[in-house]
Amino acid sequence: MGNTFRRLSLICSYPCRYPLRDFLGASPCSGPSTRLHQCVLYLSPGDYHGFHSPADWRVHCRRHFDGLLLSVGPRVVKAVGGALFTGNERVSYLGQWREGDGKDGGGLFLSMTAVGATNVGSVVVPADPELATNDPAARGRGLRRREPKTKEFSKPLLLKRGDFFGEFNLGSSIVLVFETGPEEELTFTVQPGQKVKMGQSIAKICDQVERKNG
Repeated sequence: MGNTFRRLSLICSYPCRYPLRDFLGASPCSGPSTRLHQCVLYLSPGDYHGFHSPADWRVHCRRHFDGLLLSVGPRVVKAVGGALFTGNERVSYLGQWREGDGKDGGGLFLSMTAVGATNVGSVVVPADPELATNDPAARGRGLRRREPKTKEFSKPLLLKRGDFFGEFNLGSSIVLVFETGPEEELTFTVQPGQKVKMGQSIAKICDQVERKNG
């Protein structure tokens, strides 16, 4: 990950490094002492292709990056590295969760990114009908295009944990990047490479008091 991001934890089924600013098009931190976490969920062609809201949160904007459609399978990612994630077509939804816990009483940062892959350029999000992915004319720009097509929602999309969000045409990857408070400790409850089922918890958060008493 880029060295400008503080206290970053990561869980994925394969090692990969890339600048989060390039991946999301913006800095994901809302405060100087918050903790930043990332989780990469690989959906194989045989997996469930829908993706659901990971938490109660507000989505403020969408960034759509044109790009390539390389495979995001573990062996390809291991060979190509993190440039695959910043080079592939992807759609990032950025917002806030845990209102009141962030800077100036706002929320903490949370983003969910759907990354396209070979034969999986189509991403459908019912709450965002203007989204149009898998444009062959745009795909040729690949790694050369850095500026995303951005949509600011006039009214934030309000999502509850578990709400249906969107779907791929086949398998691909979902990347979650999110903050927790400076006095909190996040523990992933799944291991890299472990199969995750819909509705399964992937992490738990404890504050300092809970850790001392636990």
